Amino acid sequence: HEQCSLLRGIITPDFAPSDTASAYLVAVRQINDNVILCQYKYLFSDAEDVYIATYDTDGHLIDAMFAGNDWDKSELAYNLTDSTELVSVDHTLVYFIGDHEFTYNNEYKEIEHNVNTDKDTTTYSQMASMTCNIEPNGKIDITMEDGYEDGVFRLRRGSDSKKEWKLMNEILSLTRYPYSDKHVLDRWNDLGNRVDAASYESFVYHFFKYVFLPQPEKVLKWVYDNRDYKSMTLTRPLGFYYTYTPQSRKIIDEAIARLDNPAMQTYYKEMTELWVSND
Repeated sequence: HEQCSLLRGIITPDFAPSDTASAYLVAVRQINDNVILCQYKYLFSDAEDVYIATYDTDGHLIDAMFAGNDWDKSELAYNLTDSTELVSVDHTLVYFIGDHEFTYNNEYKEIEHNVNTDKDTTTYSQMASMTCNIEPNGKIDITMEDGYEDGVFRLRRGSDSKKEWKLMNEILSLTRYPYSDKHVLDRWNDLGNRVDAASYESFVYHFFKYVFLPQPEKVLKWVYDNRDYKSMTLTRPLGFYYTYTPQSRKIIDEAIARLDNPAMQTYYKEMTELWVSND
């Protein structure tokens, strides 16, 4: 019960421990006299998500961020020859560089593994780095973003594979922004206008799971405040899950019911009726 209480506002609101879902408190760090930082590992089926969150001394959530999933995962991609395999390795590391400052590094590598000599050769590597500062009030602020790539990307074959890869990296990068970031929804909206058919499904899934579910009221308010934007794309993930997933429909309806603005509730009543008509 206490774990569920602490995770409320960080992951999906209907979380309950079960045979297929569990959560672990991995680490606790005191930032100052008023702010505590916690790291969680959330397991669901075969997925593993890691979250970082800050609380005040009464246990009230201040800020949070998704810090990646499937850490240290290596998987066989395909055989290049009878003796050589191409393996992908995705490694994430979060570490403190000061009392209230930490760095997030995600490294992706493509490695040729010779099964006869057991020799590995890295043919492509990419690093994405993000430095965050925890403010005295507990808010998490991104102070620097950096990255590099080296070698020739080969895992996904096809003329548009590199474009898809870059769009997917943008999606994953935005999922790791602190919940309190003031511009992240504008960036999601911009990205939604650039994803293609191959990356659209990932856009819908990641936005709904890692942005809407933890902060439904924030997303609903942003959509309403920007409802006149013809390019606005953030209703698409909501419409998809409302139309095709009854459990998600219940979560969206409950979030709409919590809105304290009658005009917003009217707006979403009309929108949900439209989504249902598409069912």
